[in-house]
Amino acid sequence: MWIIQGRSTEMIDSRLEPVVEFHIVNRIHIKRDALLHTTRGAHDHLLALEDRNTKELKALREEYIELGRKNGAG
Repeated sequence: MWIIQGRSTEMIDSRLEPVVEFHIVNRIHIKRDALLHTTRGAHDHLLALEDRNTKELKALREEYIELGRKNGAG
């Protein structure tokens, strides 16, 4: 009985894990977005990065690399 109970608990846990992870990641994104909204000088285009495609992300990366070079960070 213990083994069956252990396996069923494990099965339930493995099914819930992606749901819990999704909600945790969503909360992190919401908090990040709220911080960016309230920070002076924050770049609004950094909001919802998870919705950007690869081409957009590469362009943003290049933009910040160049900004770092201009500011002496590289």
